[in-house]
Amino acid sequence: MGRELVDRQDAALIRLLIDTGCRRAEPAWVRLADVDVTEQGSPSSAG
Repeated sequence: MGRELVDRQDAALIRLLIDTGCRRAEPAWVRLADVDVTEQGSPSSAG
């Protein structure tokens, strides 16, 4: 299960980069308080 979790995390990070158009270093600066997850499970950013 460990490798499967890492694969899912990698895929989520790649989708974040593609879907938002952010540069690869920008997600490193995102804090949990900056992210709001909707009831449908879709994250949105405060800025």
